[in-house]
Amino acid sequence: MHKCKTKKRATVNKIIKPIDPTIEEQVEISLHDGDHLYREIRIPNAFETNGGKKVRLKNGVDVDVIVEADEADATPNH
Repeated sequence: MHKCKTKKRATVNKIIKPIDPTIEEQVEISLHDGDHLYREIRIPNAFETNGGKKVRLKNGVDVDVIVEADEADATPNH
């Protein structure tokens, strides 16, 4: 199935260390062109390199956020 997608620039704002060791560390990411009240997202700070090595993001780094959907779930932009 074909996908439609967009890529947005963002920056890692903070690393959130869990109080409980059974909970994953999180990373707060701020979208550069997001609406003021909705630009931050928090996700687990668990990533993989192309080679499969597990890594975590550092505070202050620039990242790309990619949003992807099935083309069948999109409508034409007129």
